[in-house]
Amino acid sequence: MTEVRSSAMLALRGAIAVLFGLWAVFWPRLTVYALALLFGAFALVNSAFVLIDLARRGDGTRQQRLRRRAPQVIAALLGVAAGLATLIWPQISVLVLVTLIGAWAVITGVGDIWAAAQQRGHWLIAVTGAVTVAAGVLVLVLPTLGALAIAQVIGVYALVVGVLMLIDAARVRRAGTSGGAAPAGAR
Repeated sequence: MTEVRSSAMLALRGAIAVLFGLWAVFWPRLTVYALALLFGAFALVNSAFVLIDLARRGDGTRQQRLRRRAPQVIAALLGVAAGLATLIWPQISVLVLVTLIGAWAVITGVGDIWAAAQQRGHWLIAVTGAVTVAAGVLVLVLPTLGALAIAQVIGVYALVVGVLMLIDAARVRRAGTSGGAAPAGAR
């Protein structure tokens, strides 16, 4: 009976992953904005809870509390600001994320090229670095395409994982009904 419940939960998770994957692959622009909005909501709610928790604590004098908690209060207020900015202007969040990814790619690629130049016979590392720099520059020059590509990669990943979960759910269900094989994770 537990194998049947386990396979049903696995199948549900797999189906949700496949649906999300299809959504991300075929509507990447919506996926990017949805992810930005989810981040904004998370940052806002999380930071608000931090501020509430800090306000409830009553240890020490007011000046001691302020001095001790100032970094947390500042971080929480910045989190509230980031959450609100993301919810109001999700495009900005997407552009910041894509810019960070593009800059990371350029820096990593340059590092690979430099490392290959220091060692003889490692031309493949230099080629990899050059491709990484080119991808980073492309993302920096065309950030919207970079964001859409990231959404599609996430979508393909979700599709693959979802299909694998569905296959595993079928395997667990077959093993549970035949009574022969041990359920997943029991080996």
